[in-house]
Amino acid sequence: MKRTLFALILFVFCWTGILQGQPLRYFTDYMYLTDSERPQPDEIVWFWSNDSLTGYVHSNDTIAIKNRPKFMGQVSSSQDTIIHNPRYYNPYFLYPPIFNLPEVEIPERIDTLQQIAVQQGHYYPNDPVIPRFARLMGYPDCWVLHQWDVGTAYDSTIVSEIDTIPYPVGDNWLALYFDGEMYLSGRSITGKNMIGAENNIWLQSDLLVEGTSVWTRGVVDEDNENMIFVLSHNNVIVSDTYENGRANGYPRCPDSTRRHITISAAIMALGNSFTIEHQNDEGDDYIYCEIEEGSRDLRGYIFLYGSLVQRKRGYVHRSNCRETGYYKQYLYDTRWFENPPPCITTPYTEINTILENDTLYVNRPLRMLASDTLIVGQGGVLVLRNGAWIDNQWGGYISIGGVEGNPAEIIQDSDFSNDPFAKLNYSEDAEWDSVWSHLILDLSCDTVSLPPYVTNTTIRSHSENTRIKVFRSDSTGITYDNLALHGHFEVQELSAPFNLNNSFIHGRFRIESETGFDHCTFAARQQDEGQPAVYSLRRTSIRNSFMYGSYSFPAQAFPQTECSVSFSGCFGMDHEVYMNYDTGDGLIFSDPYFVCPEDDDYTLLSTSPLIDNGSPDSPYDEDGTRCDIGAFSFDWREYSDTPEEQEEFLPEDFCVDGPWPNPFNGVTSLRVTHTGEQTLRIRVFDVLGREIGTVNQKHLTTGTCTVPVDLSQHPAGIYFLHIQAGLQSKIVKAVLVK
Repeated sequence: MKRTLFALILFVFCWTGILQGQPLRYFTDYMYLTDSERPQPDEIVWFWSNDSLTGYVHSNDTIAIKNRPKFMGQVSSSQDTIIHNPRYYNPYFLYPPIFNLPEVEIPERIDTLQQIAVQQGHYYPNDPVIPRFARLMGYPDCWVLHQWDVGTAYDSTIVSEIDTIPYPVGDNWLALYFDGEMYLSGRSITGKNMIGAENNIWLQSDLLVEGTSVWTRGVVDEDNENMIFVLSHNNVIVSDTYENGRANGYPRCPDSTRRHITISAAIMALGNSFTIEHQNDEGDDYIYCEIEEGSRDLRGYIFLYGSLVQRKRGYVHRSNCRETGYYKQYLYDTRWFENPPPCITTPYTEINTILENDTLYVNRPLRMLASDTLIVGQGGVLVLRNGAWIDNQWGGYISIGGVEGNPAEIIQDSDFSNDPFAKLNYSEDAEWDSVWSHLILDLSCDTVSLPPYVTNTTIRSHSENTRIKVFRSDSTGITYDNLALHGHFEVQELSAPFNLNNSFIHGRFRIESETGFDHCTFAARQQDEGQPAVYSLRRTSIRNSFMYGSYSFPAQAFPQTECSVSFSGCFGMDHEVYMNYDTGDGLIFSDPYFVCPEDDDYTLLSTSPLIDNGSPDSPYDEDGTRCDIGAFSFDWREYSDTPEEQEEFLPEDFCVDGPWPNPFNGVTSLRVTHTGEQTLRIRVFDVLGREIGTVNQKHLTTGTCTVPVDLSQHPAGIYFLHIQAGLQSKIVKAVLVK
């Protein structure tokens, strides 16, 4: 079901990109992609009855179709028509084909794979005097590479060079590149693998990752993390071996021991084609139907679960010998959409960017090598589009952060977003600034990786839930200071304490590790539907902090944990239930008198009970007085009793906060902030818009007041409160329960 849903999402994404006339993000986003559909200028290669392709199919050339092929995905072309025979044309299209799209530029070369292979020590140069072949075989625990001289027969007992390469672990990609022709095969391959060759790559038999088999046609579960990317700067050729169905193996061997080839990989043939050996052309050295007169040379199906990109379309089925080669059953592996290999950006160019007071738009993963530098400094704005991220797993230098008053900013401008920092190099000797400060992160991802020290940073999440992963923590713990978090966040379970100081959380915050909150303000949002603003599963210390909002499930804030609360408080909830840890000193359960929570202004009015009531053991505020409770301190140095100098402290607009609680049983209250002398009037309407009465009318002077609303004489239901003061008014919803 999940894979079906993702396929639907993938189609919607592709359809949107097509309507905008834009190519997809990466080559591996396509099931099938060609620059030309003709192996030779005067030849046409047809899609025909036994072909089935599931995924996005595109060619810069004119596509030729006859009989009844099936296209279970979008088909598009940069030309204006399809070549077809009207007498034999009955294809199945899941979606109508689209024409005249911009050409997708397929690069002449992708040298990044070779560069990464050099860094990893898996680049194998060739001898220009006595060139060699390579044979790479995948075994359950490793790759084994054999090399032997061109012109001699392969003999595994006398090969000139043998190398054993362990499979990669976790999210690390292995890069292996041979400067010549390579013969490739393997089953039960694990990890993420990039295999490249300067010349032809010959597929000797099945190429399968661990978790699939010939019986499942190479299809893997969506949670399978094993992947193979195959890149040739010439051809990728299916060898005419007995394992691959040599000599008419399809009709002769019903037990599958000598028919078909099954591939679970993404394949790119940049120089030429994906094709087959021994096509039985007139004049060839080997023609099977001359050996066995009148016979076909049908070898079975190519079951490809992955992606296929080729410069020119190659033959995999021909009419020679009545029938030669393979039928096609290609199925797109959506994991390539989610996790493209790190070598398939545009041809690599050195990154040496210092971004200050400027904006840079990035449409593909920003992949860095060891010699690269990326500094997002003061005023720099890095916009990550189309799910792009920063990939520094090869060890370039990165610094992210602005200065006070001029922060750096990173924006994810896409609904399909990855963790922008997941592929940074987290090793102890990596060159990167482990303290991020004066930064704005605007995120749409489900997970974000952060360093152990973050200060003066605003993080806005547009996802339903964003999980914070803290990398490279040590026993001293993790400290985040002066943060503003807007959204729903979870912090992974850590091996060290997590400390959040002087921070504002507007939404929900869940933590699974030992935690300390000091000078924090937690504020509920309407869309959180009564869930607790802070939810801790381990030992928790709360000091000099305040929780503000209405919660339907107050007892869930600190389930089964040791919790100490001192010089803190809450408002808008039943504190006797919510904070059953009220044995600490200095607890406050009254209106904190924030300036205007309705407009997300949680600074303090001069009448707030949070002022000068923090812990006496904490450092004094900058104005020299006892510390205040919460993330925002009140500075008495800027306050005066004279009316003229108090004007800057007066609320600028009419503001209504509440009702609290909501839902309520009988009586609730509103907090109204206003300027000047006004007559306040509260009228009540039911869901049909009928006015049912006026519940409060009073004369107000400048400031903030709490106004009760008594609906105890009315039946349970939804009501709308119309609050008017002078010419200003506001409507809020109230839910009465009984």
